[in-house]
Amino acid sequence: MNEVLLVSKPLVPPWTDGSKNLARDLVLYAQSTRFHCLVGPEHPSGSHAWWRHAVVPPVFDRIYGAESHYAPSLAQNARVALRLARPDAIPTYHFFFAPNPKTSAIVRTLFTFKRRRLVHTVASEPVGEPTFFADTHLAVSEYTAERLRAAGARDVHVVHPGLPPLVSVPTPDRARFGLPTGARLVLFAGDLSEGGGAEPLADAVLATPDTVLVLACRPKGAGRAATEARLRARLGARGVFLGVVDSMPTLLASVDVVAMPATSLAGKVDLPLVLLEAMQLGKPVLVTAGGPLVELGGERDGVLVVERRDGALAAALARSISGSGGPARVRDAFSAERMARAVEAHYSRR
Repeated sequence: MNEVLLVSKPLVPPWTDGSKNLARDLVLYAQSTRFHCLVGPEHPSGSHAWWRHAVVPPVFDRIYGAESHYAPSLAQNARVALRLARPDAIPTYHFFFAPNPKTSAIVRTLFTFKRRRLVHTVASEPVGEPTFFADTHLAVSEYTAERLRAAGARDVHVVHPGLPPLVSVPTPDRARFGLPTGARLVLFAGDLSEGGGAEPLADAVLATPDTVLVLACRPKGAGRAATEARLRARLGARGVFLGVVDSMPTLLASVDVVAMPATSLAGKVDLPLVLLEAMQLGKPVLVTAGGPLVELGGERDGVLVVERRDGALAAALARSISGSGGPARVRDAFSAERMARAVEAHYSRR
């Protein structure tokens, strides 16, 4: 039996963070690993008892405060550092955070004398000049794996993200979100940041008759408020701004196309889980070429990859593509069980 400390954001709801969700599903679907998970002051019990479905029940380290942020606060980081320095007999530590010089230096210092096997899941392409500390690096895309190797990382492997199996198909409900009933709905569930793809997608929607852009975006990213203001002014009635929704599966079931024409996925999982969830529901997905998103699949999988040139997005939106191959693609290549088996194989390596 492997014993592993997961170093991640607090593994408690809300489940709106991609890397945190990957860590949770790793715990749920692992078969030969007991995880030590970092949580807040309250036990994740009652309706939040996701861990009861784990094959091997996890152990909880209550190190975080009650506050929750998309980016960890200074106090949260300090609590994590103290936990890492604490003596224990856990042989493997698995990190889920973006590599940056400050955190990498702290970890290297802490583990100069406290010898442990260090595994690092790198969920998105590093920004700037990355620095490394782990023995093994697990990229979620071939795209980022190549960049990690080029930057000097050793022992780099690809473990694609995974989704749990679909228990039930959600029922479309446009009225729940105040969505128009007679239009073709295009969902953008990315970030309102530079390179995120929202603004070129808005241009494409405005050039495509009878199409409405639905934006369900988390309140994060520099310049988000200014971007949203520009989009509201340009889209008018052709845009619906939802923010964070209470049921992403229901929203996905209610739209016609899910699009993320991003040129930068900084701060997001390379293969965003919302796109995999759309594919799992048989929704066509539209993404841009030249980055990790092409690894989702091809047109037979319900994925339309658009070149980065003028007019290409509008032409893609005007096409009628089927997402019928998406569920099989997710089941075969992006299952949570497959992901967990691949990660556990690296824990067992010596």
